[in-house]
Amino acid sequence: SNKRSTSSLNSPSVDCRTSKKRCFKYGTVSLPAGWLSAENDSVIFGCFNGTGGETSSVSASEVYAPVAAFDFDGTVWKQSYGMEFGFPQGLTFKDIPTVFNSLSCLGYRIVIISNENLFRLKKEHAIMNQINKKTSKIKRFIEGITKDNDFPIEVYMSTKYDRFRKPSTKDRTKRGPNSGGIGMWNFMKQDRCSLGYKYNKALDSKSFYVGDAAGRPGKGNNGDHNDADKLFAEGVGIKFFTPEDFFFADGYAGQLLQRSKAKSSDTETTGSCDLDDHVVRENTIKTFRNIGIGIGKKVLIQMVGLPGAGKTTCAKALCTLLGNENCVRASQDVLRKRSSVEMLLNESLNLKNDMKVKCAIVDRTNASEDQRFIWNQIAKKHGALKMCIFLDAKFEVCASRCTKRKNHEGGRFPTEKNEIAQVIRRIEDTFVNPRRDEGFEHIVHVKDSESLNDTFAQIVSSLRSQLQQGITVESNTSSNENGARSPNRGNGENSHVRNEQGERKLKFAFSSVSTGEFKFDPKKAAAILVDTVERWVGIKEKNNRVKVEVTLMEPIGSPVLKVLTEDPKYYSSKLCVSSGLLESVKNVHAICFGCTMRMCAAGENKSNIAIHKKMDEFENGKYSMKKLLKETTNDVFSQVAKAYVVGIPKEHPLCRDNKIKYICMARGPNMNENRDECLHGDYAIGERMLKATYESMFNAIAQIYRKQYKGENHQFPVYQQPTGVVPRPKYGFRNALLDYCGQ
Repeated sequence: SNKRSTSSLNSPSVDCRTSKKRCFKYGTVSLPAGWLSAENDSVIFGCFNGTGGETSSVSASEVYAPVAAFDFDGTVWKQSYGMEFGFPQGLTFKDIPTVFNSLSCLGYRIVIISNENLFRLKKEHAIMNQINKKTSKIKRFIEGITKDNDFPIEVYMSTKYDRFRKPSTKDRTKRGPNSGGIGMWNFMKQDRCSLGYKYNKALDSKSFYVGDAAGRPGKGNNGDHNDADKLFAEGVGIKFFTPEDFFFADGYAGQLLQRSKAKSSDTETTGSCDLDDHVVRENTIKTFRNIGIGIGKKVLIQMVGLPGAGKTTCAKALCTLLGNENCVRASQDVLRKRSSVEMLLNESLNLKNDMKVKCAIVDRTNASEDQRFIWNQIAKKHGALKMCIFLDAKFEVCASRCTKRKNHEGGRFPTEKNEIAQVIRRIEDTFVNPRRDEGFEHIVHVKDSESLNDTFAQIVSSLRSQLQQGITVESNTSSNENGARSPNRGNGENSHVRNEQGERKLKFAFSSVSTGEFKFDPKKAAAILVDTVERWVGIKEKNNRVKVEVTLMEPIGSPVLKVLTEDPKYYSSKLCVSSGLLESVKNVHAICFGCTMRMCAAGENKSNIAIHKKMDEFENGKYSMKKLLKETTNDVFSQVAKAYVVGIPKEHPLCRDNKIKYICMARGPNMNENRDECLHGDYAIGERMLKATYESMFNAIAQIYRKQYKGENHQFPVYQQPTGVVPRPKYGFRNALLDYCGQ
């Protein structure tokens, strides 16, 4: 039966264990409206919202939610003694309304658990006065907290010295087995307020309890009266915080606030296809042809992610990109039933025609392995390639998008803010990331991006990077923790380990040079980059014992990234193209990027800025780029096409966490007239200099690698560095360039 009745708490229903009906009295004393008693008057409880009245059910289906539990007096509400913080309305901390609202948005079940001493009172009027006093304080508190945001707050009060009372060290021996325990928590788990919450033990890792009774020493009111709150949290097995540890700006609540403040830059709404084109259709089709699609091979793509991750938007955009006549998008929101989705997929993949690309996209959450198994079986039945696009979006971003979107297809998703958060949290708690061993040939794992345009750009870039490699190199490509093949990640602590065939592998990542502050033409830079990588990596084919894996990591929005992903003529099977910051790369031997004339300055290159910042922030600049470069070279000004290599200390996060061992920098040619040594548009010289810059960086990394494995026969390309590489000229910069280029 559905626990979540839409009736209010005042309606008689089978709930109280002892009386079989809801109780509105404590002994002979009538309780205020909305309050109930149970367990032979051991518990008084109720649930209220911003209207000051009792709440009804939160949604029409059961919800799993972590619990945010609080003591009342001294924790969220000032007592008549002790903690006088001077904030208005009786709150101990002024940010409590913001924190509670954020907890509700994050899908938490907000609960107040408090001990009361009603059992010691014998006279009816004294009991009535105590109950009215406490319930009125709680009513004022809840009305003040939820007046701007309507969400439920549950309240549970123990009244006797029994198992429902939070444990206390005071006079424990006198109370014997009834000295307290976790009975109130177990009572709360039963959802006596009929909100529809279903308890899940696995969520205890996210649950917590905040209380002021932590057993802290002190004289008078400066110390804690006991440690009941701390013992209660320990008994339940959840995290415990004092009010100061939780509500102060640098406490746990501050971390939750940072999580809940999703940036407002994402103005797109999911469920509609309004993305910019990031790649031309012909280039995408060519990418799919690399794995056989287009010559009779069909593909079934599963979209995987939380509601609001952007599955529908990206699926529609992918259909538009590949051609709607070549794609079928099966949305369960539209078709209503899973059987209808299965029927559409079977009919679509069974068609025999001469379409260049035949692609079926499953547009649904696909949150579990069992759900994804069904679609993989259909793909296997029709001989289609099994692919997965995993949109790994954060809860806050998804909730924000779902709240903003309008006219969601199918019209079945809730529209209320609280219901949206509950539904997404429930799916997140049972979500299982896709893995390669489920049967997928390819998994595209897209990390969360605030913009859906950037999300789709990552999808296309990842598809291109993975499919470029083809199935033939699958054994040499590692998998990340979720099963996605990632060309820029290794499979162990050392990025230069032997692979399955016993071959050495050198892996490094780099960003484009001279395309930022020096304003080199993106198309010319892309052509030089691809040509240099192909020739340089091509030499490895002469010796099968050496494998080189090169990744270009460009920030989203980079003009070079746009050229490489949009124009098919820049395609290269020897270069993996990815989007993101260079500092996020893991398990590579080295990272390379361009530098400015003054090597210690970050310039305008995004990768350069990010790496400098990463190095300078660690231990107050102990291993800043400036200090490391001083230990490596005496040059104050960098020379064009000369590589500068520094080792990353083992304790630095780039080495300790990302497993990157070296940083390599080199200055490329300048086309910016506002900077020194400008070539003024002379690309005949500039192209040769840029080519030499890339070769210099690649050779520097290869030389370090070769020294590390001295004695082994490695055949790496050798570039003879010319003497006197572009010193600061005394007789005219153009003549110096001509000397450098051998003219």
